[in-house]
Amino acid sequence: MVNYVAYRAPSPSMKSWSKPSYDVHKEKLSDARDLGAVRLNNSRLNAFASLEVGDEVDHFSFWIQSKGKTRLGMTDDPYLRVELLDRQGKVLADSDANNSDALFNKYLEFNEFGLDLKKDKYYIRVSRNPDFPKDERKNYSIQLAMGENFRNDYDTFEKPAQGKFDPMQAALNAAGATAPSRVMALQSTTSLLSAGMISILNNGKIGSDGGGGLF
Repeated sequence: MVNYVAYRAPSPSMKSWSKPSYDVHKEKLSDARDLGAVRLNNSRLNAFASLEVGDEVDHFSFWIQSKGKTRLGMTDDPYLRVELLDRQGKVLADSDANNSDALFNKYLEFNEFGLDLKKDKYYIRVSRNPDFPKDERKNYSIQLAMGENFRNDYDTFEKPAQGKFDPMQAALNAAGATAPSRVMALQSTTSLLSAGMISILNNGKIGSDGGGGLF
């Protein structure tokens, strides 16, 4: 398990923490990467990741440790499907409107107002929609929070899977590209932070006058 390390916070009243998360090829729910714990007006969880070439699904786990409505901040993307699952793997909310009206409405509620989730472990599953080509990379970001003011930001940055064939790098090599191309791709993911998740810089407030976050 990789622990968070502190780095410069956006304001004196907040602390910011960062850790890497290594992707897993053909991953299952049991391979979910831990994002941390959601606590009312205390912690905010942020993940920056991508579905690599040939990668069909990512899983992330998190814990609820307070009573309150937990909200998901997710960059809207028609090519991605996002699901909330409980500890047993039961789907509680689903961004796919064609799957279930009830689950889709729960997803909208999760994204806009938040869901009352009991104290327990949960999962976020991010996958490709069928019409999104497997030979294309898709960057995305996730934010989970409860409340309006926060004292701790926990940022998780995904890194490529280790020790196995990397189709993204193979494609870059075939095209004559080098490692900086991957760095630029990660930078485009991080740019989502400034474009849609600027709330991290708003002194720990969601939807402040500074520009409004994903919520």
